[in-house]
Amino acid sequence: MTFISLFFFARYLPPWHVERILPGILSGLAAAVAEETFFRGWLQTLFAEKYSEWKSILFASFFFGLAHIFQSPAAMLAFFPGIIMGLLRSRHGTVFSAILFHWFGNIWSIWFYPHL
Repeated sequence: MTFISLFFFARYLPPWHVERILPGILSGLAAAVAEETFFRGWLQTLFAEKYSEWKSILFASFFFGLAHIFQSPAAMLAFFPGIIMGLLRSRHGTVFSAILFHWFGNIWSIWFYPHL
């Protein structure tokens, strides 16, 4: 999505500053690794020991969304990408694909919503 936006709609994108690129990429990666290790690697796995695959994904996604509520009440919508990341974790058996998805989502949100 970001690459399509850059190619076709660059003139409509918010301004960006070179000095923010590397810190944004690195902080987005660090958050993705930490959060996916906790929410998908540990919490979803813990729920899966007692509940079905779907329930474990939904429960972990709920807590993932709840953890983002301090940013703004709208950040609770992180629940929905949490479901996608939970499905990636479940499908591939590792958190790696969920980390990549999360990282790209972080980069996208830092670029388009830097005020959050």
